[in-house]
Amino acid sequence: MYRRSASGRRVEKIPTGSTGMPLFSPDGRWLATTPDGGQLWSVGDWKPGASLRALGTTPSGLELAFSPDSSVLAVSQPQGTTRLVDPLSGADWAELLRSDPRRSSDLCFSPDQSLLIEMSFGDRSEPRVWRLTKIRRQLASRGLDWPADVLPARPAADAKPPAWTVVLNAGNLVNQQAAADLVARASGLKNLVAKQWLQQAMELDPENPQVHNELAWLLVTAREELRDPQAAVRHARRTIELDADKATYWNTLGVALYRDAQYSEAIAKLEESLRLGGEPTAGFDLIFLALCHHALGNQELARQNLKEATAWFESHRMKLSSAWLEELTGFLNEANAKLTVADGRD
Repeated sequence: MYRRSASGRRVEKIPTGSTGMPLFSPDGRWLATTPDGGQLWSVGDWKPGASLRALGTTPSGLELAFSPDSSVLAVSQPQGTTRLVDPLSGADWAELLRSDPRRSSDLCFSPDQSLLIEMSFGDRSEPRVWRLTKIRRQLASRGLDWPADVLPARPAADAKPPAWTVVLNAGNLVNQQAAADLVARASGLKNLVAKQWLQQAMELDPENPQVHNELAWLLVTAREELRDPQAAVRHARRTIELDADKATYWNTLGVALYRDAQYSEAIAKLEESLRLGGEPTAGFDLIFLALCHHALGNQELARQNLKEATAWFESHRMKLSSAWLEELTGFLNEANAKLTVADGRD
């Protein structure tokens, strides 16, 4: 996302990810974005604000909304919680547990700040309404209410309806939402149905880098009969054409090139992924760097990369999601098996 001044001159480039949704606070103090997780930016100096500790992406159900007075940022997360966050400190004023597992597609406050409304994905979804005034009364009876200057009641605006008419041109929004829903349904699956869902998503939203990336990843990590390294390379290259700023996209391209036996180019792409992503995702790059160097006969480099990958895995094991844990375990087993065979020949 590029931030431009009134003159049209670019003043800042803000990383929002491929599906990030920018949102300014009503008082103009903050810009919130939703790449992987959420990020606040201070308007003016464009420095990162407090950590939101948010989980998910916009397609997976991460939604943000500022209260009308800008004192609270509501964060609806795919994991079934909606948090009320202090934009200044990043602290939670409250965490609301949703009664159903559906992820949100829209989130907003009522003008008087007494209600928080969420809409869920799906054709027959009904709004989820949090009556914040009643929630606060129950919290106050237990001595747990948040400060009085946070989400204070606001008088209803007595404004006359505008004399103009607003017409919404949704463009490709319906197809984009349908594609995002298919990507979410396919998430974590490695079967033929997931592949078909992702192919349908691509037909609906062909310029979405996440769709290309998810399909490429499935085509190199699913069981053998579903793999197609050459097609994976094509989709991974298209992903980078659409968004070259995301480390995981470069990792996918590197893995696809490795599976397609293009080892030297794979190393270059994995090193770019490592540069962009750094320590938090280094394990995925190091394992396949080890495999690439092994395939090229650079056994000493391969052993060093695998040693570093193993150390990273052990230090991050408790923080990994079950999906990442399963994938990385399989990749490590593959690398260990191949390098062990090479060691036996040395």
